[in-house]
Amino acid sequence: MPTVSNAAVEAPMSSHVYQYSEKPLPQQLQLQQQQPQLQQQRPLLQQRQLQPPPPRHQQRRQPPPPQRRQQQPPPPQHRQRRQRRRRAPPPHKQLQRLLRQPRQRHQQRQPQQQQQRQQRQRQPQRRKAASPPSTLCTPASTSGILYSNQFIYSPTNRHYAAGMLNNQFGVYVAYGYNNVTSTSIWTAGQSSTPAGAFFAAQGDRNLVVYTSSGVPIWSPMVNNGGVGAPFCLAMQDSGNLVWTDSTSALIWQSGSSG
Repeated sequence: MPTVSNAAVEAPMSSHVYQYSEKPLPQQLQLQQQQPQLQQQRPLLQQRQLQPPPPRHQQRRQPPPPQRRQQQPPPPQHRQRRQRRRRAPPPHKQLQRLLRQPRQRHQQRQPQQQQQRQQRQRQPQRRKAASPPSTLCTPASTSGILYSNQFIYSPTNRHYAAGMLNNQFGVYVAYGYNNVTSTSIWTAGQSSTPAGAFFAAQGDRNLVVYTSSGVPIWSPMVNNGGVGAPFCLAMQDSGNLVWTDSTSALIWQSGSSG
């Protein structure tokens, strides 16, 4: 057999290895391509490493992770039954609800009108304030009486008032209703001014001032004048106090004027 030397055997192997080493691997090619980029990024990485971290109050706070709701245990059986009954009411109740719906819609359309009606019903009707009296009229069977601090006023300006002030009957100056002064333009010639004295315009055509016990202390004695009842005592705007009969005929007057 022909013998093969070791040199002859090793030669092709060495050439084969040399051919293989000339071709770079794909990983080596990637590293060679990325090397310039890495060199540019190195100073940036170094700067980032050297810079201190921002303070805590400037760091962005990340929201906490959402917590999962714990599954509640199912309710007991008696409660489950009640819930089922509420969800599915009986048919007669469903009909009642359907019948109520049009009324509710009508109420929703006109809520303001209903509120106004309710407010009108709740609010009491305001009565107009009565004007102060300017006359005192008496029929034949009764008497018109003025007690202490009761007056009749002149109709237009209410500048004069006739009545009892400090147990004295007269005509006084007034500045409106319930604002009578003690300034008088005429007073009755009473014999006294006892406490509780009052004035009476009687149905027998007479004017009398009585004490609290019924004793007369002043009267013009005009019980024979006039035609018939009712008789009226009127306070005029001029300050004159007039006593007339049913035909407006003059029976007596104070003759006073402001």
